[in-house]
Amino acid sequence: MKKYVGLLFVSIFAGTLAAQADSSAAPASPAAGSKDSWYSALIPESIGTRVTYARLEDAERGPNDHYLGSISYLNQRHYYAPDKVFADWRLCDYAFTELTWDWIKADATGNHGADWSDGIINMRGPILSLNARYPNSTAFTPYAGVGVAPWFAHFDHAPWHQLGYESLDAWIADGRPQPTSSNRGSRHIYLSDGLGFVGTAGFDYS
Repeated sequence: MKKYVGLLFVSIFAGTLAAQADSSAAPASPAAGSKDSWYSALIPESIGTRVTYARLEDAERGPNDHYLGSISYLNQRHYYAPDKVFADWRLCDYAFTELTWDWIKADATGNHGADWSDGIINMRGPILSLNARYPNSTAFTPYAGVGVAPWFAHFDHAPWHQLGYESLDAWIADGRPQPTSSNRGSRHIYLSDGLGFVGTAGFDYS
């Protein structure tokens, strides 16, 4: 059993790895020349889930500096379920790679803390890092590394905004109509995917 505590920094957010755990130790390496040796390196040493915390760096604009239209706030949604999957592969005693999947969601609105929004910004994707570790005689093995996060971005439109209503109340008063194939609405927001650069630091406790 392995447990980690560490920090993860991405260009679009900063997150703390609050808990990261799980899985049994990797199987013993096959003998040299074994027919299994070519793919044994593909088997992760650890597989598990973690809880993460993320914070958007640019989540608020001034009254004359909107993101788009009247959108000036990104009210981030926080999830604390341990459902962020990760896997790592030991390259040698001093290095390992890690692949994880993470995401961020935020409501795009014109009012801070509002219970309505124009829609939800979804950012998600893999984070791949290469890490160096320092084995020692204690139970704590520090590590640090760098990596990349090629993330995908998508905007989930709120029906009232997509259909062109002036306000949420006007959409409700009209019976809460939904976009259809024949009426997709007049407002559409498209987001660009992005590439983040990652720095990792933490320790392995065993």
